[in-house]
Amino acid sequence: MALEKDCTVLIISDGVEAGDDIWIRDMLSGFAGEEKTVGVCLPRYRGAVAEVLLDGESNGDIIFSPNRLYINGVTPGAHKLELRLYTHRFNSFGAVHNADLARSWHGPDAWRTKNEDWSYEYNLKQIGLISAPVVTVQ
Repeated sequence: MALEKDCTVLIISDGVEAGDDIWIRDMLSGFAGEEKTVGVCLPRYRGAVAEVLLDGESNGDIIFSPNRLYINGVTPGAHKLELRLYTHRFNSFGAVHNADLARSWHGPDAWRTKNEDWSYEYNLKQIGLISAPVVTVQ
C-alpha cells in the first residue's frame, strides 16, 4: 500500500555539514480502511539510537541492524511520524586529526598519530541519516 501523502523532509544530511548533533524529521502519511502496521526502516543511519514517535507518542527505538521498527494497530487517517535521532559524538570528541581512514577502532592510540597518519585538517565521520528512511504501510 502506498502512502497518500508525500513525506515532508526537514533534513537529510551526513552531519558533517549540518553542525548539529540531533535531527528531527517529520513525515505525514494517511491511509483508509482498517488498522494497519506501519514499518519504519533506516537503511543508512549512522548514530547511536533513533526513537520513533507516532502522533507524539514514543513507539520504540531503532538501535540494531536491520534498523527497522514496526508499529501495529495504526488507525486509518492522517498521522504524524517523527524520528528523533541521537548520534554519536565522534566529531566532537574523537581523534579528528587522525588521517588513517581505515582505522575502525578508536581508543587511546588513535590520538597518537605522526607522519602520514597526522592531519592538521579535521577528518570528520558521517553522522545521521545518510539516505532517506523507508516507510511502509501493510
